[in-house]
Amino acid sequence: MKYVFEVKNYDNCIIFGSRNQQQWTKKFRNGNIFSFDNPINQNLYHLDELKNQLQVKKYNLYRLIVIFVGNAEIKSYIPNIDSNFVLTKSDYSRLNYLIKENNIELLSNSEVDEIYYKLKPYSEVSELVKLNHRNRAKCYKYLNDVSNNTD
Repeated sequence: MKYVFEVKNYDNCIIFGSRNQQQWTKKFRNGNIFSFDNPINQNLYHLDELKNQLQVKKYNLYRLIVIFVGNAEIKSYIPNIDSNFVLTKSDYSRLNYLIKENNIELLSNSEVDEIYYKLKPYSEVSELVKLNHRNRAKCYKYLNDVSNNTD
């Protein structure tokens, strides 16, 4: 089992969202409210891209975890959010437990190096390539929405 983390560094805010919402909300203590992309969906998209780039075939070897660092809090878990899937600072001990419970094998230095060199070229891109990536991500979200709403 391997973990793919989506880390959000938000301070002084309360997070609202559910598994099926495209947009989540962060409400700051000063009253400002902002929307942001569902981090669970972001993590799923990133995992799909990693698997494609690293040519991974076994999808069930991965567990996705979203971690909110800083002092953000999730005011209340709205239905459809697995509490082992979305963690906050107060949940770090549970993260250790999840990793130990699943006997996580850490990657060796050579495995880390191999992945690093495979992915490094994707971080050295032009602004146009970054824009294309954001547009593909929006398309991915749309297609995911359409496929999830065909009851």
